[in-house]
Amino acid sequence: MKQSLFILTTILILLSLCTKSKTSSQENKIATVTKNKKDTNSLNNSATNNIPQENKYFPFSAIKVAVGGKHSLIVDSDSTVWVSGCNEYGQLGIGDTVSNIVHFRKIMDGACDVAAGNNHSLILKGDGSLWAAGENSLGQFGTNDKDRSLVFVKISTDVAAIAAKGYCSMIIKRDSTLWVAGKNDNYYFGIGKYDPRKDEGYIRTFKKVMSSVHSVSIGDLHSLVLKYDGTVWGAGDNRYDQLGFVDTSTQESNPTYQTYTYEFVELTTDAIAIAAGGYHS
Repeated sequence: MKQSLFILTTILILLSLCTKSKTSSQENKIATVTKNKKDTNSLNNSATNNIPQENKYFPFSAIKVAVGGKHSLIVDSDSTVWVSGCNEYGQLGIGDTVSNIVHFRKIMDGACDVAAGNNHSLILKGDGSLWAAGENSLGQFGTNDKDRSLVFVKISTDVAAIAAKGYCSMIIKRDSTLWVAGKNDNYYFGIGKYDPRKDEGYIRTFKKVMSSVHSVSIGDLHSLVLKYDGTVWGAGDNRYDQLGFVDTSTQESNPTYQTYTYEFVELTTDAIAIAAGGYHS
């Protein structure tokens, strides 16, 4: 009887110790998570700015998304814009270049579309105004300067659609005209050949390129334009046949593919949508 009582007492003591150990472990985990959250908030508050901080985690009811070099933008169903990721060049528009955001932060209301280059961001509002933040050293804003902006600034009006890639921006105005600005990588602006040894490859003020444009898509080194009549036009790098453009000036028995197309050429007809990838269409 005494032996049974001793065994029972021993078991109860061991269970008590296990429970305390588990509780202590959970408390340590909670303390660690709380500390990490405080560290994150401290990081995001490390620079003073006047933008109210409102953070959000998934899920979103997103209507538009854009992914840049190391950052992301989302337009939620209520037309708010949320940003996250690297902010080295101020591309998140939060007022500094210090805070890398590890969650999504609300940055603007009344938006209908977003686009992102490597280090700059574009937001299109419902009233047709276009806003930009981040790097502008190569004329990505189309404002005829090289000044970057750590907050979103208005750069154009009467805009209907936007696209961005690398170090360039393309916009379609409400009158269906296509305009380009920034670095003209491998001639994908379709504005003609330029001397790469000079500053001719950088368009620092938005330049009109084409009319009757429905949509535009920018690849790494080429671009595609869909017009309202269903024709698709392309310009830029064709070294991987991404434009599918045959130089008909050569003999038909031995057609050759052009390496570059310096101006937009018609590629196909009866299209309803387009997309340009790295080296394919």
